Amino acid sequence: MNMPAEQPKNYLGLNILGLFGCTIAGIIGIVFALQSKNKWEAGDHSGAEDAAKIAKITGIIGLIGFILLALYIVLVVIVGGAMVAGM
Repeated sequence: MNMPAEQPKNYLGLNILGLFGCTIAGIIGIVFALQSKNKWEAGDHSGAEDAAKIAKITGIIGLIGFILLALYIVLVVIVGGAMVAGM
């Protein structure tokens, strides 16, 4: 049986950032990131890799939401500032 050399990346930081952009995806991602770590420590290497893949997907979704939210806030500040300055 081939055992993986190292624990898969769990993308916990990416999912924490994703909480601000897409809360539901961030929460789901954090759950799977923590499951990945726990499964690896319990010896379930295949389960850890599967959980890490789901954590990665939800992390990407959350990151996209975070970027869109940041762009929206910047746009509101710029447009709002231009409207106030034009009055």
